[in-house]
Amino acid sequence: MKRFTLPLLGIAIIFVGIYFLAQSSKISAYTDSEAFVSEVKQLFLKNGSDKESREKYREIRDAYLTSKYEQHDVGWTLIIIGLFITYFMRNGWANFSTPKTKLATFILGIAAAILFPVGFTLDYFMAYGRDEFPFSQFGQADGVISYNMYITPGITLVSLIWTSVISLGILGKYEPGTRISATPPGTMSFTLVFVNIFNALILYLVTTSGTFYLIPSTLLLMYLSVSVFSGRSVGKEKHLESS
Repeated sequence: MKRFTLPLLGIAIIFVGIYFLAQSSKISAYTDSEAFVSEVKQLFLKNGSDKESREKYREIRDAYLTSKYEQHDVGWTLIIIGLFITYFMRNGWANFSTPKTKLATFILGIAAAILFPVGFTLDYFMAYGRDEFPFSQFGQADGVISYNMYITPGITLVSLIWTSVISLGILGKYEPGTRISATPPGTMSFTLVFVNIFNALILYLVTTSGTFYLIPSTLLLMYLSVSVFSGRSVGKEKHLESS
C-alpha cells in the first residue's frame, strides 16, 4: 500500500465521523422529552424502583429514544480510529513500525493502562447523563455512580497488570523499531498470538458497542501487543542468525 494511502483514509474517516457528530447535534435525544419524563415519573411514583419498574423504565426509554446517541457514538468512534490511522500509520502500512525504543514501548503500555479506567469512568458518567440508569432523574442512580467509583481502582489494577504482562515481552530478545508488516512468521510465539487475538476481541467489542471512551486505550493496547509480538519475532530471528 502506498505511503499516503492510509493517512488519507484516516482523514476521510475523520470527516465521516464529523458528519455523524454534526447530524447528531441536530437531533433531540427523545421524540418527546416531556412525555418521557412524565411517564417514567408516574411509573416511579406508582411502583418505586423495583426490578420490574426498572425493566419497564428501559422499555419506555427505548420507545422515546431517537438516533441521536447512536450517531454521536459512531461519530466519535470514527474520529478516534481515523486519528489513530492518520498518526500511527502516517508512513503507510509497509513502514508501520513498533516504537523505536524499549522505553517508548513501555510508556505506550503505561498510557494504555491509565486510559482504560479513565475511559471506563467517563463512559459511566456519560450513561448517567443519558438517563441510562433507571430513574436517574429522581436521584435513584447515585448508588450506581458510587459503585463505579468503588470498582475503578480494581479496573485500574487489572489494566496495569495486563499491560505489564504484555510489556514483559520487551525484555530479552526484543528488537524495537521493527516494521510490523515484515514480521518473520517462523519465530512467532503462540502465547503472543493468543494475546493479540484476545486484545483484538476487546477492541472489536468496544468499537462495535459504541463505547468510544475506551477506544483510545484499546487501540494503544492492541498496538502494544502487536509491537511486542513483532519485536520479539524479529529479535529471535536475529539471534538465530547470529548463533
